[in-house]
Amino acid sequence: MDRRIQLAALLVGVLIGSVATIVLKPAPETERFAVLVKPDMPTVTDISVAEAESLRAGRFENISTIEETLALPTDFAETEALYTIAGRADSGGVQGLIYQAARIQDRTDRQAALFILFLRLTELDPKSALAISRTPSFRSDTRYENEVWTAWGRLNLAAALEEATTGTAAQKNFAAQSLYASARGLENEASALIHEALGIRPGRGAKVQHLYALADLSPVDAIRYVESLPSISEQRQHIGWLGTYLARSANVNSNFAGLIQSSSLRRHFEQTFDMQAAATDPESALKKALALPNSAKSQQHVFAALQQLASQDPTKAMEYLEQMPTTPGAERHQAMVVAVIASSDPDMALAWAREHDTSSGQTMLVGVLSQIAQTDPQLALAEVQSLDRPQSRDRVVSAVAMFVAQSNPEEAIQVLSQISNEQMRSSSSSQIAAAWAQTDFDGALNWVSSLDEKTRRRTLESIGQSFVHSDVDRAIDLLTRFPNQVSSRLTTQIAQNLVQSRSTDEAVSFISRYKDSPEFDQLQSVVIGMTASTDPARAMRMAENVEDQQSRDQIYNTIIGQQAISDPHQALQSLNAISSPEMRASAMSQVAVYWYSSDPAGAAVWIDGLPRGADRDSAIMATISAGRRNGENTQELIATIDDPERRKQATMIRIQTLMYSDRAAAEQLIDETQMTDQEREQVQKMLRSVGSGYRMSID
Repeated sequence: MDRRIQLAALLVGVLIGSVATIVLKPAPETERFAVLVKPDMPTVTDISVAEAESLRAGRFENISTIEETLALPTDFAETEALYTIAGRADSGGVQGLIYQAARIQDRTDRQAALFILFLRLTELDPKSALAISRTPSFRSDTRYENEVWTAWGRLNLAAALEEATTGTAAQKNFAAQSLYASARGLENEASALIHEALGIRPGRGAKVQHLYALADLSPVDAIRYVESLPSISEQRQHIGWLGTYLARSANVNSNFAGLIQSSSLRRHFEQTFDMQAAATDPESALKKALALPNSAKSQQHVFAALQQLASQDPTKAMEYLEQMPTTPGAERHQAMVVAVIASSDPDMALAWAREHDTSSGQTMLVGVLSQIAQTDPQLALAEVQSLDRPQSRDRVVSAVAMFVAQSNPEEAIQVLSQISNEQMRSSSSSQIAAAWAQTDFDGALNWVSSLDEKTRRRTLESIGQSFVHSDVDRAIDLLTRFPNQVSSRLTTQIAQNLVQSRSTDEAVSFISRYKDSPEFDQLQSVVIGMTASTDPARAMRMAENVEDQQSRDQIYNTIIGQQAISDPHQALQSLNAISSPEMRASAMSQVAVYWYSSDPAGAAVWIDGLPRGADRDSAIMATISAGRRNGENTQELIATIDDPERRKQATMIRIQTLMYSDRAAAEQLIDETQMTDQEREQVQKMLRSVGSGYRMSID
C-alpha cells in the first residue's frame, strides 16, 4: 500500500475513534498542574513486613495514596502497589496520583513513581498525559514528555502523529524524535510514516538506537551500514558509537576493526573500543597494560580503567596506581583517579595526595578536596586550610559552594564570602544563581539584583545560558525578563541550540520574530552556519536569500569549509557562488587543506592542475601553511606562486618546517632565498634556537 494512502487511512481511523471515545479529551484535573508542584511530602515511616504481606494478599485494596505506597518496606512492594492502584484508576485518579508523586522529596523515588504513572495515563488519556508533561512541574525534565510520545506511538501511531502536527516547531521536533524511538528502527514502515507526516528526520538518539539494534543482530552488518552513510563525518560519528557499544559486550573483541575498509575509521573504532573496554572490565585492561613495555602503554586507556576501578574497589585501584610507572603527564591522570577514590574513602585519597602531589598549585590535593566537597562539604572546608596558595583554597571553597547550592542556595552564598579572589567569587556567584534559578527563578533574580553591575550582568547571562541548555522553551519565554544586552546574547545561543538539538526549521521560525531588528542578519548567519555542519546543501539554498553581499559571501565561506570535509568536489562547485576575491581565496584554502587531509594524492593532482593565478596561489599556500605538502617537489611548487609576497611567505614557512626535519636542506634553502638582512638574521636566529634545543634534548 502507498505510504501516503496508509497514513491517510490511519488518520481517518483516529478521527472516527476520537468521536467514539472521550478519553482523548484532557480532563479538567490537569488545571492543578498550572502551578509548580513542590516536593514537600514528608518522609514516611515503613510498616512491618507482616502488614505489607497482608496488604499484598488483598491486592492493596486498602491503599489509595502515594504516601501509603511509600510506607511499604521494599522497593518492589512500593512499585507493585503503585502499578496496582494506578491500574484500577481512571484518568482523573491517575492524575491525582501524579500530583501526589510530584511531592515526593526523594528524587529517585519521585522519578520512578512518575514514570509509571505517566505510562498509565498515556494508556487512558494520552492528551492529558501530554498536557501535564508540559506543565511547569515537569517540563524541565523532558523525559516525561518523551515517555508519553513513545508509549503513544506504540499504542496508536496515527493518533500520536495527528497530535504532533498541531504543536509548535519545537514540540513537533521533540515528538518526532520520541516517535522514532517508538518505531524501533529507522528502516521500517513506522519511521517512514513519521517522516512523511512531520517532515523531520531522525536525530542523534534515534540514529544511535538504530545502530545498536543492527549491532545486536550482526556487528558486520552494522559496520557495512556505517560505511554506506553518505558523509565522512557521519561515518566517523557512527563508527565511534559502534566501537563504544561493541566494547560493552563480553562476546565481542576489537578484531571487527579488521573489517573496516577505511584506515582512519578503523583507528577511530579501535580507540573508542579500547576506551570503553577499559571502563567495562577495568582490571583486565590494567593487567594487559602492565604486561606491555612502557612505550606501548596507552596512558589514556590505563587511567580510564583506573578511574572505573576506583569507583568499584578503591583499595584495589590504589594498589594498581602504585604499580603505574611515572611518565610525563601521569600526575594529571593520577589526580583524576584519586579524586574518584575520594568520593568513597576520603582519608585514603587525602593521604595519597599529600604524599604524591608535587605540583606547585597542589592540583591533586585540590581535586581530592573538591570531590570531598560533594559528600562532606564541612570536611572539605576544614581541610582547605592545609593548602598553601590562596588560589587553591578558593577553588575548593568554590566547589563546596556549588554543591551546597543544589539544596540550599542561601547557605551557599554565605560560603562564597570565604573566597578571596574577586573574579572567582563572581564566577561562582554566576554558577550558584544558575542552579538556584532552575527551582526558584524569582528568588535567584532577587539575589542577583543586590550584586554590583558587572557581576549582575555576568550572573544574568549565566542564568540565561543554563536555561538555554536545560529548557530552551523556558529560555525563550524568559527572554523579556533580561536586560537587552543579555537577551541579545541569549537569542544567538538559543538559535544555535535549536539547530543543534532540534531542527533548522525551528531555529528559522524562532529568528523570524527578529526579522525587522538589526540583529537579524547575525542570527541568520548563525543558523545557516550551524546548518552547514549537518546539511551543507540546504545551507547553500538558505544563503541565497541573504540580501547583504558581504554577509552572504562570509556564509558561503563557512558552508564550503563544511562541504570540504566530506565532499571536496562539491565544495569546489560551490566556490562559484562567492563574489568577493578575498573570500573566495579563503574558501579555496579550506578546500585544499581538508582535501589534502583525506586524500593527499587526489588533492595534489587537483592543485597541480589548477591554472596559474590567485586561486592556485591560495591552495598552495594553504597546504604549505598547514604542513601538508612536504615532498621533493614542494619547493618547485612554491616557485609557481605568482604573487611574490605569498611566494616568499611560503618559502619562509617551508624553511621553518625543514629546520626540524632536515637541517641541511633548511640551511641550503636559506642561502638560495632572496631576503633582507633583517629577515635573514631572524631566520638564522630561529635556526640556532632549534639547534640548541636539539643539543639540550640530547644532553
